[in-house]
Amino acid sequence: SAPLAAQSPNPLAGVDGIELVARQARTVLPGRTQAGQEPFSDAVCRLTADLFAGRVWSYQPIALRYHDFSHTLQASYVYLALAAAARGRPDYGLEDRQLELGLAAVLLHDTGYLK
Repeated sequence: SAPLAAQSPNPLAGVDGIELVARQARTVLPGRTQAGQEPFSDAVCRLTADLFAGRVWSYQPIALRYHDFSHTLQASYVYLALAAAARGRPDYGLEDRQLELGLAAVLLHDTGYLK
């Protein structure tokens, strides 16, 4: 029998842009916004993309092999899948704001590598 990886394609292979993560976040997280404000998830997605690209203050782009933007996008997408599953349970016990902050933590977890 073939190894598991050979039997099924990587479900995260298509997670290659912040727009996909932002769109998924808008679907999963309710986003309490006031008129004229972007959802929190959109703002943190934009900030993360800007940080990794070196477009914030005088920071350089993050150019590491593992702790790269692709890894962050994939981790965020998995987090959103878990958050969606949790929200579907009556006993999940997390407030919507906690789920938003969880997304921010996953998106920003490698920004400590900024130079």
